Amino acid sequence: MDNVEKRALPEFIPQPIQDVLLEGNVCLSLQCWNAAGAMFRLALDLATKDLLPEQGEPAQKVRRSLGLRLDWMFDTGMLPPDLRSLAECLQQDGNDGAHDGSLSAEDAEDLYDFSFELLKRLYTEPERIRLATERRNIRRTARSSTSKPA
Repeated sequence: MDNVEKRALPEFIPQPIQDVLLEGNVCLSLQCWNAAGAMFRLALDLATKDLLPEQGEPAQKVRRSLGLRLDWMFDTGMLPPDLRSLAECLQQDGNDGAHDGSLSAEDAEDLYDFSFELLKRLYTEPERIRLATERRNIRRTARSSTSKPA
């Protein structure tokens, strides 16, 4: 198994989620497939909790349950629909690791891949777009201030 340092993490993810992913990577390197799956599921749990509004909908029952939360977030458009099968697989297979202890090496590797891709979509891509927009605005501001007639 490749060492932990070689496993990539998505950019711009919050530190608590990064810590959980690193722990999952350690579990993978030690061939602890169920523990790794549980950590990758926890990363999804933390990420989706971070996206919820502080007040109002959804109900507390939905806030506490990852499965219900995911359904609500997809149904309300808070999460892109193309991520639904990825998120559901991550949640369900992570549950298998945490509750049944039935994950294989391939399952755990899939969960790493799914976690990476989902978190990249939720955190990395939006931040990269924000930074590119910021750079564009800076360049346009600099260009317009230097091209004004004296």
